[in-house]
Amino acid sequence: MKNIIILSIFVLFSLKTSAQTTDQQFSVSHQGFLAFSLFDYNNWQGENNGSVSMIGNYQVNLEHGKHLFKGAHELFAELGFQRFQGKAIFKYADKFYLDNKFSLSFAEKAAFTITSNIESQFLPNYALGDTLQEVERTLKSSFLTPAFWTLGGAISLTPNEEFALHFSMLSTRMTYLRAQNELIIDDGSDIYLYGLSIGKKLKFDLGLNLELDIDKEISDLCSWQIRSALFFDYVNHSLSTNTRNQLTFHLSKYFKFMINTDLVYTPKEYIKPQWRNELLIGIYF
Repeated sequence: MKNIIILSIFVLFSLKTSAQTTDQQFSVSHQGFLAFSLFDYNNWQGENNGSVSMIGNYQVNLEHGKHLFKGAHELFAELGFQRFQGKAIFKYADKFYLDNKFSLSFAEKAAFTITSNIESQFLPNYALGDTLQEVERTLKSSFLTPAFWTLGGAISLTPNEEFALHFSMLSTRMTYLRAQNELIIDDGSDIYLYGLSIGKKLKFDLGLNLELDIDKEISDLCSWQIRSALFFDYVNHSLSTNTRNQLTFHLSKYFKFMINTDLVYTPKEYIKPQWRNELLIGIYF
């Protein structure tokens, strides 16, 4: 709870700092979604036969600026739980990110952009074990463990309001482990899951960063969204990606039906890319 309070104060301060200038135009929007999963299939558990899943997320967007200079800020948080028949409840979705972009236009549909993205999770995540004692000894991740901060300068292309591409040839990515002493390490080595050696909490990588945002209204009843981030490490020649493909059907003002596909891969964290498909129905607010 203490960690969540600290995060909330940090986010509110960030948004307040962005809104102190009075000669700019502002646009603020927010939305939440609370849903049950009708179908879930992934490449580490398979189909969720006999399971019950519930997930909620909340998103806040703030845009400001006019003419040549613009700023855009996005805060997203998501948490989901799942219960199989005869098994305990476990967490299957947990993340938050704070994305900031400051752009200076040099053409009608292009701009120089400073991008900053902070991403982590709220609750602890444990490796599966046969006993409670074993689970307690195999912490895999927790609040700000790891936390990823990607910062760089990019060229942004926005041919229309539905499409945005941000390309950076040189970005830095910081990996931070707040609770490193509680983590498990790779078998037969002194390296944590996230590429840090014992005794170190922080490491920096340089690489190429590519971000793609698509938000298209197909019709009054259907919309399509893609949010994809890709980072290629120049030193270790490794590739990380985090992509969400979401198709939404608006059943009514407050009810939605969604088809989500998530793809996540981070070296030293997953042996192979992790993907998940799910059908959701729930309340939109």
